[in-house]
Amino acid sequence: MPVIVLGGIYGGLFTPTEAGCVAVVYAIVVGVGTKSLTMKAFRKAAEETASIEGAIVFIIAFIIVMSRIFTYERLPDAIASSLLSLTDNKIVLLLLINVFMIIMGMIMDDLSAMLLAAPLLYPLFMSLDIHPFQMAVIMAINQGSGQMTPPVATNLFTAARVSGVPVSKFVKYCVPFLLFGSLPILLMVTFIPELSTFLPTLLLGK
Repeated sequence: MPVIVLGGIYGGLFTPTEAGCVAVVYAIVVGVGTKSLTMKAFRKAAEETASIEGAIVFIIAFIIVMSRIFTYERLPDAIASSLLSLTDNKIVLLLLINVFMIIMGMIMDDLSAMLLAAPLLYPLFMSLDIHPFQMAVIMAINQGSGQMTPPVATNLFTAARVSGVPVSKFVKYCVPFLLFGSLPILLMVTFIPELSTFLPTLLLGK
C-alpha cells in the first residue's frame, strides 16, 4: 500500500485525496482476497471512519463561519494594524507571525489552523510585501512543525495510534528534527523568498 500510495502521488498519477480512495480499494481487495476482512470488521471500520469524518466536517464548517465573521468585522485588518503599530521591522514581524502560527499548530489540527489563520494573516503578509506563494509555504511549514509539538501534536498521536507506541516514549526523538530540521527550513523560507517563488515563477513565467 505505501508503494502504491506514495508512488502514485509522487509519480503524478493521482492526488493525495485520490490516493486515499485507491488505498481503500486496495485494502478491501486484499482483505477479501485473503479472507481477513469480515463484514463485521468492515462495518466497524466504516463506522469509525464516518465518526471521525463527521467530526472533522463540523469543525471545518464552524471554522469557515468564524473566518467569515472575522472578515466581516475586519479583524484581520485590526490584527495587521496592531502588529504594525508595535514595530515596523519586517524581520521582527515575520518572527512574531511564525511564533503565532506555531502556537496555533500546537493547539489545533493543521486544516483548522490553516483555515483560521489564512484570512487573519493575509492582510499582514501583503502589507509586508510577502508573495502569496511564500505565505503559503511559511504557513505550511509552521503547521507541520506545530503538528509535532505537544500538547495536541496531531501527527505524533496519529503515529502512536498506528504504531502502538505511546507518544511519551518517542516524543524526545522528534526534538532534534524540529530544532535542526523544521526550524532552519522555516527561517530559510521566511527570509529567502526565492525558495518559495522560484519554481512557480519558472512554471508560470511571472
